[in-house]
Amino acid sequence: LVARSTTPLQISQAEYLRAPVLRYPPAALSARREGSVGLKVLVGEDGHVMDVVVERSSGYAPFDEAARAAVSAALFKPYTVNGEPRIVLVRIPIDFTLKRRG
Repeated sequence: LVARSTTPLQISQAEYLRAPVLRYPPAALSARREGSVGLKVLVGEDGHVMDVVVERSSGYAPFDEAARAAVSAALFKPYTVNGEPRIVLVRIPIDFTLKRRG
């Protein structure tokens, strides 16, 4: 029997079963603000989000909070190693960009 490490595996990309739904903060919309947030996300063996930490702030709290909330509600495809589900840590960038008018 091999003891599994309790340290989460760091992976570079995760697949979503239910992608985050990003809500653009209304105040940012009216001010035409844009930004990006870097999140560190701990995903459980079942694909549910266990923890979300803002690793790189956008410098604008409503963006940071909206990104955190969106990713917290997402569902990931469980990550497996040799068929065994594992707890993983993945970095996710979230960009708030306004659509350009054609």
